Amino acid sequence: MGDNTVKIDVRIPYEPGAKLGEEYNRIMAETAYDWVLFLDHDIYLCNPHWYLLCQKAITQDPNAGLFTCWTNKIGNTMQKDLTCPSSTDIIDHTLHARNIFDKYQYSITRIDKASGMFLLINKDKWKKVGGFPGLGIFQEDWKFTKKMNKMGISLYRIDGLYVFHRRDRKTGSWIKDEKTTKEIRDEIYAEKNK
Repeated sequence: MGDNTVKIDVRIPYEPGAKLGEEYNRIMAETAYDWVLFLDHDIYLCNPHWYLLCQKAITQDPNAGLFTCWTNKIGNTMQKDLTCPSSTDIIDHTLHARNIFDKYQYSITRIDKASGMFLLINKDKWKKVGGFPGLGIFQEDWKFTKKMNKMGISLYRIDGLYVFHRRDRKTGSWIKDEKTTKEIRDEIYAEKNK
C-alpha cells in the first residue's frame, strides 16, 4: 500500500507561446502540496500503480528534490529504456511496463539530471534552487536538474516505473497560427544557425 500521508499534485503544464518554464514556476508557487508531478501531454501511464510507486519513492528519500522514470523516446540515457518495444502499440508498452515493474519493483537509482515528460518535484527543493530558469520550453528541465545536482540535492529514477512517450512530432499544428513544439524548436534552431 502507498503512504496516504504523501499527497501529490498531478499536473499537465501548458502555457501558450512556449512559456513552459514560467508555467512550471507558477504551479510550484501556487500548489498547497509538498510534491508536484509534471506530466507531458503525450505520455501514457502504462503502470496502473504509478501513483503508489511515486509515493513509495518519496518515502524512500523524503529529502530528495526530484524523481523521474524510464521511457522510450528521450535523449537522457539515465531515463531511456533501451529494452522497450520499438512499436507504437500501447499494449506492447503496457506489457513492457509490467516487466519493468516485475524486475525492479520499488527500487530507485540516483541520477545527475532529468529530462521532462515525468518530473516529480519537491516544492522546498524547487524554492532552494530558485525555480526553473524561465527560458521557454527547451532546456528548462536540464538546467533546473543540473542546478539541483550541483547543489547536492538528490535526483532519482523510479526503476520500476516505465511510461510510453508517444512524442509524435510529424503531424504539425491543427490550428492556424498555433505552433507545435516541433515548429517552435525548428524556428529556434534556424535562428541560432543563421
